[in-house]
Amino acid sequence: MAVSREVRPEFSWRKLLEKPEFHLAALVIVGVAMHLNQPWLGGLAGWDDAWYASGAIGMIDARSLLTPIHNGYPTFFTAPPLSFWLLALSFLIFGPTTFAAKFAGGISTLLAVLVIFFVTRKLFRSTPLAAMAAMAFNMDPFILKYGHHALAHTAWAGTVALALGALYAARKRPLFYLAFALLSAASILFKSVLGVFPLMIGGIWFLWDGASTKEWLRFTGAALLALLLGGSWFIVEYIQFGDYFLKEHLGGMLYQYSGVERISGAPFRLWESVLWPMSKASLVGLLFLPFGLRALWTHRSSEERLVFAWILVPIISMAMTMHPAPKYMAPAFAGMAISTGYFLHRVLSPRVQQNFLVFLYSVGLVWALANLALPIHRGRNFLAETQPLLDTLQKEVPVGSRWVYVVAPHVPLDPQWPNRMMAEYSPSEGPLMRGVVNQILFYTRRHYKAIHLQDLKNYHGAESIVFSANHDLPPHSSPRLRPILSGPDWTLYRFTSFSAKAS
Repeated sequence: MAVSREVRPEFSWRKLLEKPEFHLAALVIVGVAMHLNQPWLGGLAGWDDAWYASGAIGMIDARSLLTPIHNGYPTFFTAPPLSFWLLALSFLIFGPTTFAAKFAGGISTLLAVLVIFFVTRKLFRSTPLAAMAAMAFNMDPFILKYGHHALAHTAWAGTVALALGALYAARKRPLFYLAFALLSAASILFKSVLGVFPLMIGGIWFLWDGASTKEWLRFTGAALLALLLGGSWFIVEYIQFGDYFLKEHLGGMLYQYSGVERISGAPFRLWESVLWPMSKASLVGLLFLPFGLRALWTHRSSEERLVFAWILVPIISMAMTMHPAPKYMAPAFAGMAISTGYFLHRVLSPRVQQNFLVFLYSVGLVWALANLALPIHRGRNFLAETQPLLDTLQKEVPVGSRWVYVVAPHVPLDPQWPNRMMAEYSPSEGPLMRGVVNQILFYTRRHYKAIHLQDLKNYHGAESIVFSANHDLPPHSSPRLRPILSGPDWTLYRFTSFSAKAS
């Protein structure tokens, strides 16, 4: 009697590449390797990193849940608290370190990549298209940069993507309108006025797609709920600080984004205002953009219309302002990645798509390994350069005390919160001053008191360390002052540094 043998199916790479689980696992592995790669190295790589990090530490120290604390004072002129909350949570888990600050950005970037994958797969019901879109987003220079920063731009992009995915699902399952409202509110708590991008994109998509009256009513209700929840922070801050909050937060943003400078005579130029900043952030995405938009426009089904609006609304909105920085167009980069994947899916055969995805995963892993083995440049190492300042302050200034920061005579100081001079008038203080000061605030947790040069004579006791920005302090300003670093003018950041201790 013949014994039948069980025939095991042969292993096939092609069949493996057809499974969504394989691509999901590959995206996680490549994302971890690329964005959580040595986040403890190099210090905080910029002035905005240190600003947000020091604000989050200030919230923890002051036990302030709603208002970011900068230099010991309330501050509310850059962003609502959600970015600070992410950093503060990371600091509470890992401690106030460079690793904790960058980990928040890295993990947010990884999650945003996965969101792009799931949302794109939901829209177009194609795993290869979704994987190519996720990898296009994953390897975008803008994303690679901010994945190693203590900033929440990639988290914001992922939140907007998830909100639009929820809105798409809500047209068949109305319960998702609630998810859309909550995620849109989170977008507002990330970026204030710019956080309404999901509502703008959704509204234009509904108008273009011919949504029914019932759908419009549900969308309007979700939008109102999002504005109410996202705007609750503004209401609370207004109750606490009154017109001062409106003037400093909303007033500053309206001036920055309303085009006042353009009205005064600065012309709008498409290349200088939009294309050049975007090309520096995402040259490959910009090169693929015309092909992706053409492919979306050619078919123009409901899904293509959504992605089309997803790309153009942030870009056009920011192009109309005087501050079209790429970081404020982060949601558009997610839409551009989807359009890139959509175009490649249209022009490549299924077999070539599989080969191309394997190539992209391999490039991502090689790039991550090269990062581990080689000193690939990631921006200026501010921590190494400011170390003498940090060591001096930690040695000379007790915890909880303030050092004196001398600013130029033309820089106004807010009588209520002196730290205001650093936010709105940083251009007059030089491009690196904000970074240096916030590095000091984060790593030493010593605050400063801002004064004008003519008032320096009032600070000549043994309790103060004095720094000035972009100008030399006259040695005869007080007979009790003496240099504490390498000479009276420390030229690396054009800080002049003196100790108020007697010689």
